[in-house]
Amino acid sequence: MSNKAIFPYKSYLPLKDAGMLQTDKKGKVIMYRYGHKLGSPYGELSRNLM
Repeated sequence: MSNKAIFPYKSYLPLKDAGMLQTDKKGKVIMYRYGHKLGSPYGELSRNLM
């Protein structure tokens, strides 16, 4: 429960059924990984700090 990067088995299915997941040409779900060293969806951390 303390590891927030782990999702319960098949928890993505409601999102997939609702059309909320991006897939590639082969139908595989596109996943992004974010972190303080990897970047974020809002750009580099150093750019966004005040």
